[in-house]
Amino acid sequence: QVLYVPESLILSSNKAIAELRTPEMEEAEQFVIKAGAESELREYYLMLKILQEVQNGKNSIWYPWLQSLPRYFSNAVAMTEYCLLCLPP
Repeated sequence: QVLYVPESLILSSNKAIAELRTPEMEEAEQFVIKAGAESELREYYLMLKILQEVQNGKNSIWYPWLQSLPRYFSNAVAMTEYCLLCLPP
């Protein structure tokens, strides 16, 4: 065993879905599906979880990691197909 990461320190789409998928989220899920991005629902929930943790600021256990992420991407090369779909016309 080279590296051990405790389960509590793994940020995954499975955990995000388990925490955030509620009946209130049905409308948002339908929006994503109608946009033709049903295959991206897992990433959608992970993005929501990350945004929630960013909003928590220093109270988030993920704060040090979030602070290490880049703040700006200057071109579409860094974006996925789904990100490009989300851009306004």
